[in-house]
Amino acid sequence: MNILAIGSHPDDIEIGCGERCMSIKIAVLGMGGMGKTHISNIEEIPEGEVVAICDLDVKNRQVAKDMGATFYCDLQEMLKHPDLDIVIVCTPTFLHYEQIKTILQAGITCISEKPLCLSSLQAKELYEIADENNVHLYVAQVLRFWNEYEKLTKLVKEKRYGEVLDVHFCRFIQRPNWITGGWIFDKEKSGLLPYDLHIHDLDMMVSLFGRPNGFSIHSGGRDEGEEKEYYRINYDYEGPTVCVEFGWFDVPLPFTQNFRVYFEDALVIFDGETMIAYERGKESPYLFKNSDDELNINSSINTPPSTAYLKELQHFLICFKNKIPSEIITKKQVITVLEILESYGD
Repeated sequence: MNILAIGSHPDDIEIGCGERCMSIKIAVLGMGGMGKTHISNIEEIPEGEVVAICDLDVKNRQVAKDMGATFYCDLQEMLKHPDLDIVIVCTPTFLHYEQIKTILQAGITCISEKPLCLSSLQAKELYEIADENNVHLYVAQVLRFWNEYEKLTKLVKEKRYGEVLDVHFCRFIQRPNWITGGWIFDKEKSGLLPYDLHIHDLDMMVSLFGRPNGFSIHSGGRDEGEEKEYYRINYDYEGPTVCVEFGWFDVPLPFTQNFRVYFEDALVIFDGETMIAYERGKESPYLFKNSDDELNINSSINTPPSTAYLKELQHFLICFKNKIPSEIITKKQVITVLEILESYGD
């Protein structure tokens, strides 16, 4: 599947041109579920080439060898790899700030898994370092590239069904006990459930409606100290009412995401599989169909097959080749989301 340059002149970027195209040389830092997921998707992009893998687990040396990539155990050594264009950071959150700073200071563009870091001040600093070194920093907020959420964004922006009156986002998974080292259950290292899970819907909400005026939080579950099992947050806006529910449950629960959005002229529901609009004044609902030629790729995490990670990487590679920041995942929105997460503790 070739990259499609959206909003750029055909002469500005060479796409799908076989041997004439120069590959974008990519390194992957961290070979957990997300590292493996990104590698699987890069394999679908002719312009992308994984040339280096960096991980503390030497078992991944064979993975790199099978791909024709160089294996490293040290980030500084990997950054010496010749002609390196982009590093994708897929390590635990508490390592992001120092690692990304090192990458940017080496004059290399970085794609960071969410969250970028655990501090809005550190996020601002990282963007400044990217600017100073004439490179870009992209943050992988993948939900914006998920088909149903892309469709929802278009409905809201184009006002196909009028203004939004009420929104409900929902996101649940099994408690991630499989994560190595248990760092995700340490607030200082992960930010816990809001930074790991809720950040997806919060980022989507901010992209659609901007910064809320305020919020009220209900959280609970078994008494696990600082760690809560579920949250319900009501966000205050001048227009729509917005409620977001999310949780880690200590039961074998499949990945669950859905939304319900009530417009002036329709109720739009995504149940995790199907997106339908129940339009005012019409007897039959409207079914939003996915493309018949959609390429759904299995992930190495507990999410269903999707094109979202592929489209996300395609977008960032387009931005890299055109030497521009992302117009979808903007610096302002990334920082705003982190500022809202920080305010939960005030």
